[in-house]
Amino acid sequence: MPENSPVPEKITLSVLENHLAGEDPCEGFNRSMFAVTSCLMDYLADPLGRIYCSIFPRPFIEHFNNVCVNLEFPARAVSCLLRAEWMGAGHETARFLINLTVGIAGIFDPAEHWWKIHSTDSDFGQAFAVWGIGPGPTFILPVSPALNVRDTVGLLFDAAFDLKTYIPYSGWATALNRMVIAHRAYQQVVEGSNDRYKNYRELALMGRELKLRMWRYRTLNAVDKLIEEGKLPLPLAPTPQAVKPDWMQGKWLELKDFGPGTPMQDSLRTVFFRAQEDDHFWYLRLSVFNQDFSKKREERDLRLSPGRPALTYAFWPMPDPGKDKEGSPLPPLPEKLAILLPGIGGTFAGATPTAYAELLNRNGYAVLAFDSTFTWQFVRSRSGCRLPGFLPADAAALRRIIQLVLKDLKAAERINAPEIVLTGYSFGGMHTLKIAELEEKEPTLGIKKYLAVSPPADLSCAIEQADKAAAVMNGKKPQEVIDGLIGTAGEIVGKMAQIKAPFDPEMTDDIKRSYRIGADEKNVRFLAGLYFRSSLRSMLFEAHRERGLIPLKTPAGFT
Repeated sequence: MPENSPVPEKITLSVLENHLAGEDPCEGFNRSMFAVTSCLMDYLADPLGRIYCSIFPRPFIEHFNNVCVNLEFPARAVSCLLRAEWMGAGHETARFLINLTVGIAGIFDPAEHWWKIHSTDSDFGQAFAVWGIGPGPTFILPVSPALNVRDTVGLLFDAAFDLKTYIPYSGWATALNRMVIAHRAYQQVVEGSNDRYKNYRELALMGRELKLRMWRYRTLNAVDKLIEEGKLPLPLAPTPQAVKPDWMQGKWLELKDFGPGTPMQDSLRTVFFRAQEDDHFWYLRLSVFNQDFSKKREERDLRLSPGRPALTYAFWPMPDPGKDKEGSPLPPLPEKLAILLPGIGGTFAGATPTAYAELLNRNGYAVLAFDSTFTWQFVRSRSGCRLPGFLPADAAALRRIIQLVLKDLKAAERINAPEIVLTGYSFGGMHTLKIAELEEKEPTLGIKKYLAVSPPADLSCAIEQADKAAAVMNGKKPQEVIDGLIGTAGEIVGKMAQIKAPFDPEMTDDIKRSYRIGADEKNVRFLAGLYFRSSLRSMLFEAHRERGLIPLKTPAGFT
C-alpha cells in the first residue's frame, strides 16, 4: 500500500496483510505451490523425519544445523555490507571465525553463548528492501520461505554466496535436517486451520517483518549494552497482593511479585502457559522415542450426523502411577476423568488446552478435550452447519456430544467408570456453568464436580468488548498499526524463548520479569481483538462454504 494512499476507515487482517505483502493477484498459483509444500511436509518430511530423528538424537540434528548456518555466513555478511550495516558485517565475520575454530567447525556457537556476538539473520531480500525495492505481489514456490518476488530473487543471491552450494550433496542434507526441525513449527501453524495457506501467510508475514527490522539482533545488542552499563536488571517494583476472600474455600496460593498489569495485559499472559513436558531434550518431536505430553494424545473421531465430517476429540489416558522407593510398581490410581472445554477459537491441539490437560493429567486425571464450539471443525461436524452463540443450544449440544464420547470411550475400553470432572476456561467456562445447570435439573452424565476458569460474567458484554478491541485502531495508518504490533509480537516471542518453566513463587527475579507484559495497552487490546475476529472469520467462512449464509454475498472460494 503506497504511503500516499488514503487511510482505510477500518483496520482489518486483510488491510494489514496487503500493506505488508502487497496484493495477491496470483492466489490460485500460490495456493497450488503451497499445496505442494504441504504435501511434501505431510508425506515426505514426516515419514523420513520419523526415521531420521529416531536414528539421530536432537543434539546431533541441532549441531549439524549450526554447521550449516556457519557456512552461510558470506551471504549474511555481504547483505550487511550492501546496506551499510557495518557492525553487523563485523559481527558475522567474527562469529564465523570464532565458531569455525573455538566452536569446532561450527558445531558449537561460543560466539553467541560466551562472547554475546549475535547473528544478524540477514539475507539479500533485506538488502533489496533497504534499497527501496518493494516486495511486489505475493509469490510462493514449494518449500521456499520467500513470500514475494523480491525475497524470491534474494534467495538466488543467498544461494550464490552460500558455501554449501559448492559442496556436493550438502544441499540435500541441509534440506532434510531443516525440514525435520521446522516440522513442528509448521504443524503448529496449520494444525486446526481450515485454510492452511491463509494461516501460513499471516504468520509468515509477521515473522518476516521482525526479520526485516533485525528485531532480535538489535534487541539483544541493546540489552547487552544496558547490562554492561549496569542499568539492567531493574529492581522488581513491589506490587499489590490479592487478599483471599472470606467466602472462598480451598487452598490459597500467593504468588509474590507476580506483577499484575492491565486486564488485557494479564489476559495475554496465557501465551506463557505451556506444557512442561513438551520439549524433549534428547529427541525431536518426530522421533519414535519422543515422549512429550502432546505425543501421548490420542485423537479419536465421532460422527454426529450422517453425511457430515466426523468430530475429532482428544484423549489422554490415566498417568502412570510410577514406582516406590524400592522400584516396585505402585498400584493403579483411582480412575478419574477431566473433560476440558476451551475458550473461543481454542482447539484441543492448542498450547493452552494442552498445558491445562497436562496439569490435570499430572494430578491423576485422564483428560478428554474438545475443540471450542466457535471453531470451523465443530460447526462443520454438526448437521446443517448450525452456527454457535446461543448458550442454551450450545450447552445442550455439548452435553449430547459428551454423552456420545463417553459411550465411545467405554466401548473402546479406554475408560470404565471414572469419577468425572467438567472444566472449561473463558467461554468454555461459561459452557461448563450452563451444563452444570442442566445437569442439576436432569442428571445424565454423572459429573461429580465442575470448575469454570475465568468465565465471562456477561456474554453480550464480552462480545461487545471484543468488538471494541478489534476497532481500537480504526482510522490509523496501517504502517503505524504494524509498528505497534511488531513491537508487541517481538516482546512476546522474546519472553516465550526466555521462559523455561511454569510460574513459581521461588523463581529468580529475571524469570518473574519475563512474565510481565509491558506492551502498550492499545496494541494488546487490538491483538486480542484480531484473534477474536480471526476465529470468527474461519468459522463463518466454513459455514458459508457449506451452506451459504444470507448476510454474506461473496462466493465461497479464494478470499
